[in-house]
Amino acid sequence: MSENISVNFASGGCVDCSNCGLCGKGKKEASVITDSLNAPKTADVSVQQDEIPTVVAVDLGTTTIGMYLINALTGEQMGVFVSLNPQQLHGTDVISRISNANAGKREELQALVAEAVENGVKKLIKERTPKLIVISGNTVMGHLLMGYDVSALGVYPFKAEKTGQAETVICGVKTILMPGVSAFIGGDIVSGLYTLGFKERREVSLLIDLGTNAEMVIGNCDRMLALSAAAGPAFDQKVYGSQLIKAVAQILREEKADRTGCLAEEYFELGCIVGRTLVKQEEIRELQKAKAAVAVGISMLAREYGVALADIDKIYIAGGLGFYLDLDAAMEIGLFPGEFAGKMEAVGNTSLEGAYRYALALERSAETTEAENASKGGTTDAASAEGPVGELTRLLSKVQELNLAELPGFEEEYINALNF
Repeated sequence: MSENISVNFASGGCVDCSNCGLCGKGKKEASVITDSLNAPKTADVSVQQDEIPTVVAVDLGTTTIGMYLINALTGEQMGVFVSLNPQQLHGTDVISRISNANAGKREELQALVAEAVENGVKKLIKERTPKLIVISGNTVMGHLLMGYDVSALGVYPFKAEKTGQAETVICGVKTILMPGVSAFIGGDIVSGLYTLGFKERREVSLLIDLGTNAEMVIGNCDRMLALSAAAGPAFDQKVYGSQLIKAVAQILREEKADRTGCLAEEYFELGCIVGRTLVKQEEIRELQKAKAAVAVGISMLAREYGVALADIDKIYIAGGLGFYLDLDAAMEIGLFPGEFAGKMEAVGNTSLEGAYRYALALERSAETTEAENASKGGTTDAASAEGPVGELTRLLSKVQELNLAELPGFEEEYINALNF
């Protein structure tokens, strides 16, 4: 993708990043398509022949929907689409949408997101028909797309109706929904594990997806532990959340606030301006609660896994906030421990990347199996039959979920972690 392509949503700006590649991080020669009246025209792609087999990968996010059109032969991106999730008419967060679904709007929410995905697919594929569509998203988004009951997702003990791989049809094309683990550890996190190769890793690694709920998974190919930490609204707006972390780190360095998070008297009422960011006392309090939840989640996840923080080999920060995050500032405020210095990597939208990789793997496996069957007179051996689905099933079998609030010592550690 050319570096000078900009994308402007009708809302005024792409502030809620899906890391779809539109900011210049994407691959070269990709076609850019956006659901916006003010967006630039579709860029030409080098190959447009109808006979090229394609697949579509979708990240079904709470705020945005991002898609790739992919050449199934080469794995190259042939197009990118991004739009706001129209379900925001019924709330900007998953709790609001669960509430509205329970109030009789489940079919409307399903129709809104299904239409948005169909619209994106049609704009990407033009006259061609893709071989397969793979969708990745959190558990609530997946349930709403499939029309599942979401009532149990919003109340303790937060149970999903279904977590396994699901199948539907969009634009007449077979569509796969990535499987999840639980109400909180959804297909987007599984996509991250799949993308980052956790199923092959011998060293212990940690995946953290920062958002309103911060999901994290620690482990390797033998065993993984997962949990979700309720971070709250401080991390909800990805770009602003990163600016807030950086600003608060500077406020602390300049001693305009103490380590309890209390602004100095001259800033307490109106807030403190850092660069172009106005930081108010209530925003610092929300950040403290968010960073404490994440920090305790990390420490307890490592403790339950039986590994010291210093012995975690690699830390991957996924999601929109992680994409913009100043990692040094994040350590300064205590979001991440000092032991992570030099080991962290922002990996962007691993949900979309996982859907992309899985779609390619499924299509190539199907082609290989078909060719082998033809050569063997219609027989399929066990190894061929397993394929990507079996690999993903084995990965899921290694993941065990923990409830952070029920772990011994959580409340005490959380209170201690509130200070900067």
